[in-house]
Amino acid sequence: MLSAAKKQNSAYQSSASVVDGKLILSFPNAKTPVVWQLDMAEVKASALEVKGDKDPFVLVLRTTKGEAVDVAPFTTKEEAVEGLVAVTTACKMPTA
Repeated sequence: MLSAAKKQNSAYQSSASVVDGKLILSFPNAKTPVVWQLDMAEVKASALEVKGDKDPFVLVLRTTKGEAVDVAPFTTKEEAVEGLVAVTTACKMPTA
């Protein structure tokens, strides 16, 4: 994960939240900046993973049907993992 000092200097940060049963992801620091959503009511099981050994590192959604959907490409693995951690944090938060 990025250090606190580096985070403060970055104008763009990955974020994720759950709103009305939808997972909303924002990756303005991706190679191709993206806002992405997933209806959690329609997903029974899935996995998010970081793929790649060198640039680009891609955050990928894998479904139980074997589909792989590229969510966002990143220049560094640290940025991709930061996005993954943002999703994990959002999914653990209680929804109102």
